[in-house]
Amino acid sequence: MILVTERFFVAKEHWAAFEAQCRTLAAIMAGRSGFYHQCLVRGCGEFPSHIRYSAWESLERFREWTRSDAFVLAASGTVSPSFIAPKQMEVQLVPTGTPAAPRPADRLLPIQPEQLTNQETRGTL
Repeated sequence: MILVTERFFVAKEHWAAFEAQCRTLAAIMAGRSGFYHQCLVRGCGEFPSHIRYSAWESLERFREWTRSDAFVLAASGTVSPSFIAPKQMEVQLVPTGTPAAPRPADRLLPIQPEQLTNQETRGTL
């Protein structure tokens, strides 16, 4: 299994539209062979970023997705002026035997900073 991590720097006034686009993308990806799940989180701090994690059966399945007509269609819906910095992307291999429980593909978890307690915002975040 691989985990694709994408970090987006989105202007605050475009957060709702960006998060809606991510929900649409998750629905499109849900039917793809080899796709397990996607999770979207929003960071806290002075310049919070959104991070989208998607889990795939293999790098080959992810590459098939990026070459598909559905991917091109989904990417065409992204409004680039909403980005305030270039997207960063990484692909990690989940080692064999590592516990990984895929969640349903339509499960997006945008985190609102006001939902976190003071304890949660210290240290590891």
